[in-house]
Amino acid sequence: MKRAFTLIELLVVIAIIAILAAILFPVFAQAKEAAKKTTNLSNMKQLGTATQLYMGDSEDVFPQAVFRIPEWGGWNFYVADIVTPVPAGWMPTTLGFSREPYLSPSMSYWANAMQPYMKSDGLFEASGAPELRFSGVASGFANPRKPWAKVNATMNGFLTSLQSSAVAQPSRLPLFWGMGKMNIAGFGYANPALYCPHNDEVCRWSPTGQHQPRMTSPVNYSYHEFPEGWSWWTYGRGMNFSSVDGSARFRTLSAPATGQGSRAALDQPFSSMGPKGQAGFLAHCTTTATPTIYQPCMFRPDSEFDYAGQVQNF
Repeated sequence: MKRAFTLIELLVVIAIIAILAAILFPVFAQAKEAAKKTTNLSNMKQLGTATQLYMGDSEDVFPQAVFRIPEWGGWNFYVADIVTPVPAGWMPTTLGFSREPYLSPSMSYWANAMQPYMKSDGLFEASGAPELRFSGVASGFANPRKPWAKVNATMNGFLTSLQSSAVAQPSRLPLFWGMGKMNIAGFGYANPALYCPHNDEVCRWSPTGQHQPRMTSPVNYSYHEFPEGWSWWTYGRGMNFSSVDGSARFRTLSAPATGQGSRAALDQPFSSMGPKGQAGFLAHCTTTATPTIYQPCMFRPDSEFDYAGQVQNF
């Protein structure tokens, strides 16, 4: 004679299954997150390798994180602190980004100039991160001329048009990092980014002065973190970085210790970090130049990563 399960026995079995599920689901989630982080780390590594190949064909010069537009609406200027379409020309020509005089110069932008050296635009993407679309170009997403890239990777803009010999510590200086837990649909960015107001002068990072001879600003901390308020923890409590030498590694992001003689800001990009990864401004160190120059510590090409500077939180 077969004996059926009693209600108590069924409840016990269900409770055991629930307990096992509560134990295993976080493990599965962690394994899935680790796989995404590993994929993104591989992407960062390949971006570094693609940059080495690019520089081999461009006289050892880094790709451009800012580029010059000859004339657009009567203005001549360098494009800085602005997103750039990736790939170039993916939007319809009814939008200014996809027609001259913007289109040709935008092809020299780092994310577009390196595409011949990459396997696919997927290297820019952070696996598993949600996609952000800018509402101002909604018509572009509705009528694309070709597929747009999902871009999480951002370039250290202080390296624009510099030669590799200008880098003091290639194994430690960031070349690429991320935009947090978000993929920007169809647009790339540089962070930190140079600001160059004079179109007729070369825009190039300077360790002790302005980026252009005629710049008169008393400080020099051209950069932008955007958009403010979102989480910069791409995976776990940090993100992957690619260094100038082509190596890549994961960094845990937290608020650095501050004050005179602080060294933590040499390994942490932000001056503050919220409980969910919301970041403040980039952590800055002062220089001995007159007037005082403020620049993000861990992104300076000349950094030896062993000096004691004063971190500015603002």
